Amino acid sequence: MHNYLGKSNLKISRIGIGGNLFGAYVNEQQTHNILSKAIELGINLIDAADVYGKHKSEIIIGNFLKHHNRDSWIIATKLGLEPGETSDNTSTANIIIKRTENSLKRLQIDTIDLYQLHRFDGKTPVEETLLALNRLVKQGKIRYYGVCNFTDTQLIEIMNSDVDTSHLVSSQFGLNLFKRKYLHSVLPLCSHYDMGVLAYGCLLYTSPSPRD
Repeated sequence: MHNYLGKSNLKISRIGIGGNLFGAYVNEQQTHNILSKAIELGINLIDAADVYGKHKSEIIIGNFLKHHNRDSWIIATKLGLEPGETSDNTSTANIIIKRTENSLKRLQIDTIDLYQLHRFDGKTPVEETLLALNRLVKQGKIRYYGVCNFTDTQLIEIMNSDVDTSHLVSSQFGLNLFKRKYLHSVLPLCSHYDMGVLAYGCLLYTSPSPRD
């Protein structure tokens, strides 16, 4: 079954394929086998990041898309952070534009369906970040954008900006029986703002880190 992601026109499968292991624990041929089976099962969402798989995940996905029907997939990726890396000054206009361009090249596609910010950048004004993302939308390089691991306060801050947020359509956060930090804080806001939710770690429990 497929549903629209928030107020976007992205119709995604209820289960997506995460690209975090591609290139690190899963090699290229294994990745291509996984993606081929996924599309057979009706899964059409790939969620990656430029830092996933020791910076190889997007390349491997791009090599797959080059020989398969790109239009069958919803491609989501992120301006990612390395483990332990601070998010300060990672969402400046220059960085967003440069790293989006690099992701497009690695993925070998013209447009990213959903471009996401991995963490909240407390040093860069949200207006600068949003203007850069909106510029990429106008240029056709991304269709929509989303946020990941934003607290309720951070989500309210970006949504209350004076800059247009009509293309901000999703929030991604960890959610399972043990990890419920966002359940009662961010989830109601997503409903209020008509944002889609992308939950990760639903079947996996890991000890929470200080950043979660």
